[in-house]
Amino acid sequence: MAVSNRSRIVILIACLLAAGGCCLASPKAGKPRELWVAFTSAVKGKLSFCETCGYINYGAMPQKAAMLKRWRNGLPGPLVVLDAGNCLGFGGDARAAPVMVQAMDVSGYAAANVGDDEAAFGPRAVLQAAKGTSVQWISCNVRLAKGGKPVFPASTIVKSGGVRVAVIGAFDRAALAEGFPLHSELSIGDGLECVKQEAQRLSGKYDVLIVLAHAPADRLLDYARAVPQAALIAGGSQMRPVPEPKMVGNTLVFQPGKYQVARVQLALKAGKYVAAKWERVTVYKNAPADADVARMVEVFQKYGR
Repeated sequence: MAVSNRSRIVILIACLLAAGGCCLASPKAGKPRELWVAFTSAVKGKLSFCETCGYINYGAMPQKAAMLKRWRNGLPGPLVVLDAGNCLGFGGDARAAPVMVQAMDVSGYAAANVGDDEAAFGPRAVLQAAKGTSVQWISCNVRLAKGGKPVFPASTIVKSGGVRVAVIGAFDRAALAEGFPLHSELSIGDGLECVKQEAQRLSGKYDVLIVLAHAPADRLLDYARAVPQAALIAGGSQMRPVPEPKMVGNTLVFQPGKYQVARVQLALKAGKYVAAKWERVTVYKNAPADADVARMVEVFQKYGR
């Protein structure tokens, strides 16, 4: 008896279902089960260790670069590296800014948030420092004072190991109380509202959402409540003491301390990446240094370039 094409299709589907549906792709088919995020904050333009810099997460860039490279090669899943704000150090040697961004580029940083240090430098200085590198500076609410035009992209999509990681940057107005004043060319909009709007605009375009928030500790929790779809709120303000990690629903609020890099493991559960483990990893002075970044620092310290 002849079997029609339609019957053949029905039989094939039945066989696949009987076999457990292993050949039927799920929405997350091919995605890694784990994704890792590493981020820094308040590095303040210091390329090497600063013995007299108090509690802020200064320096150690050659050591951080070596550690990040080890993680990239050794972790069981893809790694995304970010900075949550105040990486460039206003008030210090402005010539260090492009060297810092070059060191970040060599270290594999994908994106960096604008904090009060960057906003004090001004838009031209930050964009010039990042020129020729792969580091994307972002901020959804830092705008030109004249005309209100955005200076930086509100967000960026980082693709790592087949995972689309949406990263939104925000500078909360409350952070101005403990930081540098804005450059005269800049203004700040409502950080919380702009993050909500940008998250809505990005809906359906990412597998995991991260918010880099330059904000005081209590405001970080507000960002987590406002954007519950975010897996991580990465804090970037120079607060003391550094707030303890906290889960708000399915959103982790986290920030590193002095000489530390925050590391977060996101696990794929029920089709969604959520924080499974997190730690602050301290970088010690005698830790191995990345040769390329160490050479950059040495040349800058010797020749000022």
